[in-house]
Amino acid sequence: KNGDDGNNVSYAAIEKCDAWAMTLAMFLHDAIVAESEHTVVASWKALQKEIDLLKSMAKLTAQYYGVVAQNVSCNPNEVPSTPRATSDITTDSYLLLSDLTANFSKPCAIDIKIGRQSYEPNASEEKKRRETAKYPT
Repeated sequence: KNGDDGNNVSYAAIEKCDAWAMTLAMFLHDAIVAESEHTVVASWKALQKEIDLLKSMAKLTAQYYGVVAQNVSCNPNEVPSTPRATSDITTDSYLLLSDLTANFSKPCAIDIKIGRQSYEPNASEEKKRRETAKYPT
């Protein structure tokens, strides 16, 4: 292969040289290379443990289907429009998740809030004051 500078470069040969240099350094017990190798192996094992933990937790969490938008009407007689996929996140955007309680006859669920705002964007000023008072800074 030709490099950008016009020289004939074989990347496979360079990789082989790097591999031989690593092997030689390890054979000669180069402390720096040995420590780097140890760090890489330890990091890989830690990452694998984290991946395994996340896989086991995935069975307990809802599947994510993306962000959808739905025009919400204040009129109780109006049928809501069908959610549509969107890339724009606005005040009428929602995360579409699977229903983890679908297979239960009497599910017991908890709604956990993330963040400090516990009122809807269109809440009255009184509602905003009451909710804000619950969590003073």
